[in-house]
Amino acid sequence: DYYANDNNGSTTLIDTYSCNPSYDYSGPEYIYTYIATADTQITVTLSDETDDTDVLVLENKGLGCNPASCLTAGTSSASFAAKKGQTYFIVVDGYDGAVGDYSLTFACE
Repeated sequence: DYYANDNNGSTTLIDTYSCNPSYDYSGPEYIYTYIATADTQITVTLSDETDDTDVLVLENKGLGCNPASCLTAGTSSASFAAKKGQTYFIVVDGYDGAVGDYSLTFACE
């Protein structure tokens, strides 16, 4: 399946993240919610991108989808240690205003 960071439900509220503060994320962001069912290492991978989108992982620390709670970021993938019962936000955001299609996959290790 292909997705786009400007699909219905996307926002343009976040331009910077604590884990990647020097990058300009002025493009739209699309946010997925993930609640971990077990303690595990997870890798989220972007592929088939039509523009410069990145993936970022935020941890809900009681403030919802807050860019200050960014755990990790990557231009094509990001890995993190998920804790059972914890909520995470997987964000696909457009670097420097980018808008594009992509595929997104999750792998648990």
